[in-house]
Amino acid sequence: QGNTILNGGGIILDLLEGGEIVLKGENSTLLIQGITIKNISDKKIRCESSTSKIIFQDVKWIQSGDYSFEIGAFEVLNDFILYGDGHIFNLTTDQACTIYPNSMMKFMWGIKFNYEPTDKNKNLLQLTDNTSALAFEEAFFSAPNGIQLIKGRLIVTKENYAYNDNATSGIDGIIF
Repeated sequence: QGNTILNGGGIILDLLEGGEIVLKGENSTLLIQGITIKNISDKKIRCESSTSKIIFQDVKWIQSGDYSFEIGAFEVLNDFILYGDGHIFNLTTDQACTIYPNSMMKFMWGIKFNYEPTDKNKNLLQLTDNTSALAFEEAFFSAPNGIQLIKGRLIVTKENYAYNDNATSGIDGIIF
């Protein structure tokens, strides 16, 4: 609750059975920096209020199962690298999530990024300028109700897959 910093100093935090990081309280902020977090699944890292946010700064995120970010917002400073061979990172919050200048959110090695806000808003993943990046390396990208990225860079390396099963027209698609 309130404003908190989890500075890992380069360590690995293993969220074994029962392990979780929960941000409680209204208007709370948690800065997670300089850490590798593994065994992430379900909602093990979450906000409990829509007015709260988690800031990821120089974080490596390793999923061991499907994960959903459902409440609150997140922000990216510097690098936020996500791994999870065959697992899904579901972004379903109805709050704006921001990737700041000179920062990158990168999905790697088989992880599936599913953008599906509960309110079907196409503009909740916000890249602030042309130095902000959303990147994929051997990953999957899905936006069943569409997504629109207005600023920033999309970086695609190696073999990736982007799909939108529900699109009936270009307006429902993945728009860059």
